Amino acid sequence: MKTLTSDQLGAFFQEARDSGVYELYYLDLATGLRRGELLGLKWTDIDLDRGVLKIQRAISRQNGKVVEAPLKTKNAYRTLPLSADAISVLKMQKCKVGNSEWVFPSPSGGPMSPDSVL
Repeated sequence: MKTLTSDQLGAFFQEARDSGVYELYYLDLATGLRRGELLGLKWTDIDLDRGVLKIQRAISRQNGKVVEAPLKTKNAYRTLPLSADAISVLKMQKCKVGNSEWVFPSPSGGPMSPDSVL
């Protein structure tokens, strides 16, 4: 496995901040979620007071459309603990997206396409 050095990770996060996607990539690295699971998060899946998030759906592209999809196995439905830092980042994201039901919405307000997150 090849990992980033501290300097490389710092540069990555600075670029993510500058590009407006820091929260997305921070939560990805903090939780290890799959791309579709991350994009499938809704605010109703997150309990900031208890510090947990539930994985209940994924976003995928099917027949050219971005759709909500069930997870592939019953074990994929799970609840994960959140660190204090992850909770803080999610609070920042909540302020950014306002009343969107999606944690990481597309510019049109629906779920973000998995193709836009590489």
